[in-house]
Amino acid sequence: MARYENWQKAMRAFIQKHWIALACATAAVAWEWTYHIGMQLVEIVPVYVIWLVYATIATLISRRRDLLKTRATNAGIWLLAIVIMIGSLPVLKLLARQDADRALVSIKHYATTNGRYPKTLADVGIDAKYADRQCGLKYSQMLGGPTPTLMYRDAFDPFDKYFYDFEKQAWEFHPD
Repeated sequence: MARYENWQKAMRAFIQKHWIALACATAAVAWEWTYHIGMQLVEIVPVYVIWLVYATIATLISRRRDLLKTRATNAGIWLLAIVIMIGSLPVLKLLARQDADRALVSIKHYATTNGRYPKTLADVGIDAKYADRQCGLKYSQMLGGPTPTLMYRDAFDPFDKYFYDFEKQAWEFHPD
């Protein structure tokens, strides 16, 4: 029981000392996972590198060795967050494709059953706002058009899109 209490006290002290770095790094990872925008790494990594260089130089110049451990721990927290974000990109790409493929199966099933493509994603039971926010999935059926448009955005670059070609029965990548 004493080991658990000591560990609990140590964790509480760690969180109190590094709560800002933990909160910001957690928010950055949550933002990427929520909106599938890996491109934010382009914004976070340079800021992180600049901060790391500044913190290291400031600590060495001030000769305050007590700050060295705190800043090294904060740097480790941010490094771990960046590794998690980079490592999650393939997973986010896979999840976006799976969401798009599930929508595609529903659209094809609707077309087979009803003899025409659905007008909206709601016709096949998909919440369009949720699908757009989750993986950038968009669908449109132009009146009188032979085939609909189904697309989703890339997990890393939100300006890159994947469009489904209903005639070729394949996904096509369209970079910005």
